[in-house]
Amino acid sequence: MMAKDMVWHELYDRMEGNRCPVCELILQRTKSFMGSILYEGVNDSSVREKIKSSYGLCNYHASMLMNSGDPLAHALIYHDLIHQAIYHMNLGKYNEEALTHSRCIFCEQAILSEKQYLQSFADTFLDAAFRKRYEDAGMLCYPHLVLLSSLKGIRANVLEGIKKPTKQKYESMLKDLEEIQQRNDYRFSQEPWTEELKISWKKAVFITNDKTGIRK
Repeated sequence: MMAKDMVWHELYDRMEGNRCPVCELILQRTKSFMGSILYEGVNDSSVREKIKSSYGLCNYHASMLMNSGDPLAHALIYHDLIHQAIYHMNLGKYNEEALTHSRCIFCEQAILSEKQYLQSFADTFLDAAFRKRYEDAGMLCYPHLVLLSSLKGIRANVLEGIKKPTKQKYESMLKDLEEIQQRNDYRFSQEPWTEELKISWKKAVFITNDKTGIRK
């Protein structure tokens, strides 16, 4: 039986309601990182300089941080960014990175973690308890399934073992989406909606587009 390290438990615990455990773990880590930035990071000039060097945050993470609140932290961060914008306007020089924020600190942190989590997921999948948990309650989003298949050193039998239940879950989701279409036919409009059916269309969005904000 394999040793159950912290990542084993983190991935295991996030397999609920057929959600992607990698997405869920990255989101949790991102929120934790944001909390540390808001609490004390904005007082660190090197952190603010890093945000400034990428011309701010990507749209996804800027919105996520804003929804966390903290007017003072935002005043400090965006004072730097607005001042920088005025400086470049006066020079008549503009940088296209201001459009993409390709070095967003939250994206960089998430990307660094992503491969580690996927590698750990593949290694951990050999554990019977973990595999059973995935079959019962987890579902990798398609972007993470694609990335997993591209990692070096993943054994073919492990990848196939992950792909089989994932495909079954996708096929089940297809049936739910077809049922939603049927419910919009007046002949079947009185048919009851299960709780699973009510949220299946949202799950389809998350499964085809990972919800971490890394891939814009």
